[in-house]
Amino acid sequence: MKSIVTRLSSIITLDKLANVAVICVAVMLGAVVVKNHLLGGSNSPAAARAKAELVGRQIKIPPSILGKTSTSVALALSTNCHFCTESMPFYKQLTEMRQGPETTFQLFTFFPQDPAPANAYLKEHGVSPDLIMSGPKAFSDLGISGTPALLLVNSKGVVQDAWLGKLSEKEQAEVISKLKGASVARASR
Repeated sequence: MKSIVTRLSSIITLDKLANVAVICVAVMLGAVVVKNHLLGGSNSPAAARAKAELVGRQIKIPPSILGKTSTSVALALSTNCHFCTESMPFYKQLTEMRQGPETTFQLFTFFPQDPAPANAYLKEHGVSPDLIMSGPKAFSDLGISGTPALLLVNSKGVVQDAWLGKLSEKEQAEVISKLKGASVARASR
């Protein structure tokens, strides 16, 4: 009888361990799926689909402002977005290089919030765009549902490239390279 009790307790223990292991694996797989597909990091399939939908689309920026340079950067931001706040040092870098010797481009921002909080947010982080478009209508006209988003736009308002989410260092370097390349191409004409 004692050996049956010992066997039953070892089976129950192994059964419990197996259940715990299955639960742990399921939680880890679920976290990976949520991170890669639902939260939409900049390299996720969701971000790739959204980028494909944006490139080639014309965005609404007043033509009198848009044609001043051959390339513009449009940032879709929100004062409530922690990834936007974490990205502010890069956006400040763009502000500083905007009229530098190697690059000339315009910087536009789009916020779903009203102008006052949007202006205060940019000022707090040292980002000074050429144009701030704010309010639900301006943001919905952009056609982006999440923030942050960075769009490279030509002089006609057509999106040439797009990055969604917080950018990695590699993606930031890619943006800067494309901006410098656009300036070199314009200067050689």
